[in-house]
Amino acid sequence: MISVGVWFLGRFILPMLWNLFSEYFTGNKRSQSAKDIDMLIENKKQMMRATIGTGANSAVTQNTKKSSPTHQFYKDAFLEASKNKAKNLEALKTVLTLWDSLEWGASDLITKISQKISQSMGTRIESQELFDMIRFCDKRDLFLPPVGSEPLLIEQITSVLESFLFADIFLFGAKDQELARILKITTAQMEKVRLTVGSMLQGRDLDKAKLSALQGNDQWSYAPQEKEIILIKWVKNKKGFKTKAELLLELQSILEFFKTLMPLPELKNSKDYEGALVIFEADQNTPLEVIKKRYKKLAVERHPDKLISKGIPSEFEKIATENFAQIQLAYNIIQQNKK
Repeated sequence: MISVGVWFLGRFILPMLWNLFSEYFTGNKRSQSAKDIDMLIENKKQMMRATIGTGANSAVTQNTKKSSPTHQFYKDAFLEASKNKAKNLEALKTVLTLWDSLEWGASDLITKISQKISQSMGTRIESQELFDMIRFCDKRDLFLPPVGSEPLLIEQITSVLESFLFADIFLFGAKDQELARILKITTAQMEKVRLTVGSMLQGRDLDKAKLSALQGNDQWSYAPQEKEIILIKWVKNKKGFKTKAELLLELQSILEFFKTLMPLPELKNSKDYEGALVIFEADQNTPLEVIKKRYKKLAVERHPDKLISKGIPSEFEKIATENFAQIQLAYNIIQQNKK
């Protein structure tokens, strides 16, 4: 313990005292670059303070473990920018602060980013959720740029984290009602979309995945070790990372498919007034004008031509035609009863 104290005194305390005396007597202020480098030293001192006095000789080594490749990359980039007084110095400092938080716990920056993503996604993202996702990406070197490439800055990193958080919640999360509201679909439709996307990411043909999901032939299953592979496969491609907007665009055609083809409540016969009201989410007190508006909207969404124009395989046309005919019949039943 004494040797550690002597090392700490010689390594940090004495140089600090010398710099203070030097500034006081000479009037020379340290450069911003030097102060930036001091920030890294101060971080290391904080780590040392947390370990000295634990009673374990190996505590210092354990708590000052080697930085991840990504963290080390940004440390090196920051030091280089400090020496050269680069324009992106402050931006790199912010990114370095984000990675430093992985060693010391949540920070104000983590809170700020989680609030920004929450606002963008329309659902609350807790700081711990963001913290865990940063760790997920860091562990797999997802933010480590290729050799010779420019480092990602905080805006780009935030965008990628948002994509991963959205993908994780959509594929594996437990916020179905919130996501259904955001995507403007029912929870049943969203479950079909999730099954389709998950099956597709596991290698199944898209149309076969949609048909299987529509018919309810199976449930999407995956081994625990597949989860991260599926997640990364959806968000990352050869060109880089997809934005949340791009992920939503990929979902849009699948969403439209299930909006058109999801089974409607069945009619018992051509006079089933109660069943017809259920199709239009109405009751006996709902005005005919309101039902008429719902009919027009549903007829447009469910029209077979909408699928044909999108190149949907012919095996789905029969389902679309039957759904559309049921909508027409239900509206006719209501008209007869509302006279």
